[in-house]
Amino acid sequence: HLTSHAFVKTIGNNRWSRDDTDRFYEALGMCGTDFAMISLFFPKRSREHIKGKYKVEERANPARVALALRT
Repeated sequence: HLTSHAFVKTIGNNRWSRDDTDRFYEALGMCGTDFAMISLFFPKRSREHIKGKYKVEERANPARVALALRT
């Protein structure tokens, strides 16, 4: 059984540390939802990683995401 998930490239550990999450919110405040621009702040993460992080944070911390986008 082959799915599209088999073609996803993973680079090392994809976990986000607390410091990386804080930096993500800072970048979100500066760049908005331009995930390609945010990915420049995280050299080891792709645009897809950043977009996935945004989706996770949007569900888990919608107030913090809204605050970051407003500032």
